[in-house]
Amino acid sequence: MTLTVQGYAAAFATADGVAGCAVLTPESRALFVSRVRADVGDVSCPEAFGAVARGTPQDVRDAFGRAQVVDVAVDGARAEATLVVAGRANRIPLERRDQRWLIASAPGR
Repeated sequence: MTLTVQGYAAAFATADGVAGCAVLTPESRALFVSRVRADVGDVSCPEAFGAVARGTPQDVRDAFGRAQVVDVAVDGARAEATLVVAGRANRIPLERRDQRWLIASAPGR
């Protein structure tokens, strides 16, 4: 779980849309793309993720690169991780799918 959330934060820091979308559930990918469609157009999740990340100020992206998972709570096939970015705690819901932990709701918009 920790690696999933840290991987998402690292992907945002480097605008790596393929890596960022790979750790999202299919439903979360679809919701993310629909939320940002007005800003980035009708594109794939990796393209949307990369565009949103590149459009974010570099200091914010750098903070995601230094983000830390400080707590994880597991309840069967669901979990919640707390990711601290620039001193701000963000709760990240996860689901276990096909032996992998995936982010059930994309952080951000």
